[in-house]
Amino acid sequence: MEKAAKILSIIFSPLLVPTIAIAIALWGTMLVITPNSVKIHVVLMTLFITGAVPAIVIAILHYFKKVSDATISNPRERTIPFIVAVLCYMGEAFYLMKIHAPLWLCNFMISAMMAIIIIMIVNVFWKVSAHTCAMGGCVALVAWLISNNLALPPMFAVLLIAIIVTGMVGSARLVRRLHTLPQVIVGAVIGFVSVYFIPEIIKLFM
Repeated sequence: MEKAAKILSIIFSPLLVPTIAIAIALWGTMLVITPNSVKIHVVLMTLFITGAVPAIVIAILHYFKKVSDATISNPRERTIPFIVAVLCYMGEAFYLMKIHAPLWLCNFMISAMMAIIIIMIVNVFWKVSAHTCAMGGCVALVAWLISNNLALPPMFAVLLIAIIVTGMVGSARLVRRLHTLPQVIVGAVIGFVSVYFIPEIIKLFM
């Protein structure tokens, strides 16, 4: 059980979920008509910007003993990694704008960045699960695409799978004793609310 929980935590790490979400958006909407070479390039760039860069920073912090472990289980050690993540998401948003990605896709990344900022602020007082926050955001993206008639029919199945995986990831965090149930639930709620509703708020000012 512990090993399965660890594998789930790695696969659906906050460092990888943005890439998974971008892939879902590229292959689950009309963007699917974009040449595969372009879609793959965007996915790889997203993996580099929101995955590799933060991972390298965490590794450096761990090397210099600024964080005690790779999972950054100590809330006091999370501020710098969170700031780096915010900057990376900002960089990803600019990258998407530069390649003329749809505005809603850029807004998704901005909303995810806002979720991290909220998590970072809450983290000062109380440790919240970044894993379930990321998955909650992924669920919100799929739900938002469906509700705005941007999703292809198979996305209904993707939404169901995303919800189930979110529950599994939350359970994995509990099994590994890295979070309490309220921390897991609040993380998912912050991720979902931020990613689903912030794009709607942005639309009001456009």
